[in-house]
Amino acid sequence: MFNNMMEYGGREINWKLILFVVFAFLFVVILAMVQMAAKLSISIIVLPQLAPLLAFIIIVLIFKDLYRPMTVQLNKIILLKAFIAIILPLGLFTVTYIIGILIGYAAKIPDNLFQVLVVGLIGMIIGATTEEIGWRSFL
Repeated sequence: MFNNMMEYGGREINWKLILFVVFAFLFVVILAMVQMAAKLSISIIVLPQLAPLLAFIIIVLIFKDLYRPMTVQLNKIILLKAFIAIILPLGLFTVTYIIGILIGYAAKIPDNLFQVLVVGLIGMIIGATTEEIGWRSFL
């Protein structure tokens, strides 16, 4: 299509990278407008988080030489970090809640707390995964 690297002032410009960033930010704007138009609550899902994945897909479709199969490697360190990433926020939430009770400011727990947590967790996983696949897979 066009040469990936060009010289500019003694530096090489990576046009694939520039195009990826342009697409990513363009998709952020488009998905933010879709989210507002559809009146989707950001407490459920944040559509602009999908932008880096969409940009990555478009760039790989344009530049076929960038395609690499994804691999997932799980080992004890990765599992430990994932466990800490889940337990630490829950622990901090619990400590904060207990401190609130001790100082006389008890937070009201909604009746549908489990539903809120499940929907929020699924939304965070989808958003974070699509962002990471987009940014890390390309960059």
